[in-house]
Amino acid sequence: MAALTFRRATQATRALVVLALAATACQRRSVLVVAAEPVTPRMSARDPYWTLTTREHVDLWLHGFARLLPDTFRVTLFDNAYSQRVTAARGAMRTVLDDSSVKLRSFVERDPRLAQAQFVALYFSSWTELSRAVRAFLASSEVSGSGALREYAVLRSYFPTAEGRAFLAMFHAALEDEGRRFFSEYRARELRQRATAFALTERHWRELGPLLDRYLRNSGQLRGTVLASLVLRGQGRTLPQAEGVTVVVGYPRDSASALEPLFTVVREITAAEASRVVAAHATSAERLGSDVESLESVASVRAGAFLLDRIAPDLAAEYRRFYLGLAGASGSSERELRAVYALPGAIADALANRIAIILEGLRRETDR
Repeated sequence: MAALTFRRATQATRALVVLALAATACQRRSVLVVAAEPVTPRMSARDPYWTLTTREHVDLWLHGFARLLPDTFRVTLFDNAYSQRVTAARGAMRTVLDDSSVKLRSFVERDPRLAQAQFVALYFSSWTELSRAVRAFLASSEVSGSGALREYAVLRSYFPTAEGRAFLAMFHAALEDEGRRFFSEYRARELRQRATAFALTERHWRELGPLLDRYLRNSGQLRGTVLASLVLRGQGRTLPQAEGVTVVVGYPRDSASALEPLFTVVREITAAEASRVVAAHATSAERLGSDVESLESVASVRAGAFLLDRIAPDLAAEYRRFYLGLAGASGSSERELRAVYALPGAIADALANRIAIILEGLRRETDR
């Protein structure tokens, strides 16, 4: 399965949530109005538009998937050093997740769509909330109230089959044990050790945020939350919702890597436009000769570089160095990035033009 399928919650999955909400409301004889597309919220001048923070339940959920999914992509789905760090920290400890991993992997091998469930934790604000919703869903108990209906619909959209629910039951039980016996303490220790690095990332975010503001506003991404996760690095996860966008990125390993999470943010916030450009400009031959989702993943790396070239050229070279390094290459020039993350000329030109159009506030114009 292509990397982009894992990295960004698909529009089809979000549509399934809407349909599941409607179906659930009908089954409960309730009236529930759900917008088919995200609605831009009204904000006062004092509201923070985008925030940078961390959430343990998101880290735990992704930690579980990092232990299960194959990761052979150019830009790895998870931090390529994460598994080694966790193995070293665990020592001889075995948890329920270790004992059930073979069975859990077999579920995903039979139904690769279960890998999309990585995004489930992003719909919830805490492990307590997520765990309560999972238990209610697995029990098929009656739910009432818009919040409970929404939670039920989210889980139903990701786990619509009996086998999917069996995976969820086993995975949830394994993570409860994992969090209690290992992960919570491990994560707290890592965050303490990296506190100085994260403080530097926060400082860089305050500097970069105003530079991104025009692009975010003009692309309709007015409000969002960036979650820094120990589990990821250059490949983020993005979930657009009515209340805003959630983007999960890596957590800095040390002060020297403090900018890395923000480079992943830049890639993630341009990924939707990269996908649109590929869909509009890829020829039939290119579609046959290449995985379209791989083209989209490459295009999102290039889109981030195009954006930084225009708004923060002093950071663009470091962005290119970061993504070239993740692909096992060296350098920091646009020429070197083009060689490693190659795109057909028409797509690359249209993508650069699209970024320029959005920055100028002309998003609705036809690509020139």
